[in-house]
Amino acid sequence: VMRVAKEGRGYTCTRMEQTHRFSHFSALVVGIDKLRIQRPYLIQQGIQLASIQGRPVDYRVKVVKEGGKWEFRAVVARHARPGLVITNLCKGGTLLKGTEALRMIYPRRLAIRKRREIVELTQHCIPILERRFPGIGQLGFDYGLDWNGRIWILEVNTRPQ
Repeated sequence: VMRVAKEGRGYTCTRMEQTHRFSHFSALVVGIDKLRIQRPYLIQQGIQLASIQGRPVDYRVKVVKEGGKWEFRAVVARHARPGLVITNLCKGGTLLKGTEALRMIYPRRLAIRKRREIVELTQHCIPILERRFPGIGQLGFDYGLDWNGRIWILEVNTRPQ
């Protein structure tokens, strides 16, 4: 994951803990090409995730199909390690209870409503993914919420860890 931003007349590109500065767009493109080490990247709109203690938080919803029915196994939050924009546990992120993290960011009623909306969005998406990927038996939905409480689907994994 790299975060690119326009700052003043130049650009920054942050990967892990290192931020690189570029004076113009063509230099940014060359810099990104060097940083990506010939691996393909997906470019997507940046989302200012709500944070706890200035560190981004996202949410993982894990569902498993048992006996023909989908069951929710977990709704957890992942809190980024200080200095990073990614929340991956393998990169030092911290696991929190989903509702607990939501209550640390939003007023109680809004936190409860947002958790319900995440669950409902997951329930809505499951049949769509089943049609596209017949035979799937587990899914890991990664969600981000911005400061306005808007829910963003970051990705869906068919073999979540």
